[in-house]
Amino acid sequence: MPRVKDTEHASEGAPFGPMIRKALDDALARGKALGFDTVDYDGYCGAIDMAGGDEQLGVICHLDVVPEGTGWTYPPYGGEIHDGKLYARGTMDDKGPAFAALYAMKAIKECGVPLRRSVRLILGCDEESGMSCLKHYNQVAKAPTLSFSPDAEYPVVNSEKMIFRTEYEKKFDSAITLHAGTRRNVVPGEAVATVPLALAVMVCSYWQIKWAEPMALTPLMEAVPDIVVFRGPGFGTAMTTERTARLPLERLSAPEMDWMVPV
Repeated sequence: MPRVKDTEHASEGAPFGPMIRKALDDALARGKALGFDTVDYDGYCGAIDMAGGDEQLGVICHLDVVPEGTGWTYPPYGGEIHDGKLYARGTMDDKGPAFAALYAMKAIKECGVPLRRSVRLILGCDEESGMSCLKHYNQVAKAPTLSFSPDAEYPVVNSEKMIFRTEYEKKFDSAITLHAGTRRNVVPGEAVATVPLALAVMVCSYWQIKWAEPMALTPLMEAVPDIVVFRGPGFGTAMTTERTARLPLERLSAPEMDWMVPV
C-alpha cells in the first residue's frame, strides 16, 4: 500500500490521495475491531480513543511515508518477514510505532488497568510533507492535555517541532554537478556526481578498454553531439571530434588507425 502524498489525485475526504486514504481507513477499521471508538477528521488524520479520565494523553503517529527510493532487498511495500524482521517502507517511520501503540492500548484495556487520563492515538497523514494533518486537527478538535510521539529514536526523541526548510546557493567555477535525494527530510539512498571529461579522453579510454572487441561506440555516439564519424575494416563505426582527430594517433592505442579517414 504505497502511502506517499499524491495531491494530483486528491479528492474530498482524501486530501493526500487515494492510497493514504486507504491506509487511514484500514488503520481506523483495525482500531474499531479491537473495541475502540474512532474518528475520521476529513481524511487529514484519524483518531483511536480509549476512555479514561478527563485529561487526555495523545500518542501522535503518522501513516504516510516518503518515497521508497532504490536499493531494496525486498519489495518496499511487500511487508515480508525475513529472519524475524519485517521489511517495508515505513516499518520504523512510523507504522511500526503506531501499531505498537495501538496494541499497547488494547493490552491495557484487557488488563483492566484504571486510567487517570483518556488515551487518543492520533494518526496523521501528512507528517512527511508539511504537517498539514495536525494543522487541520487543531482547527477541528481540541489538542490533548499532554502528548508524545513514538517516532525517530524514541524514547530519547519523543516530540517533533515541525521542520526547518531553507535553500542555500553557492556558485562555483566548475562544470561538476551533484544530484542526491528526493525529499528534504530523507537521507539520500544514492548520490550521483557528473564530472565532465574532454571527449578525447573519453574516446581514448574507451578504445583502450575495448581494443580486443569490435569498436561499437554506440553509447558514446548517443551521449555526445556534433560528431565526426570514421569507418574502417573490422572496426565497425567509431567517432571522434576535431579535437580528438588532431591527437597523435599512437596516443589512442590503435596502430591500425593511421589509415582511417572521415566519411
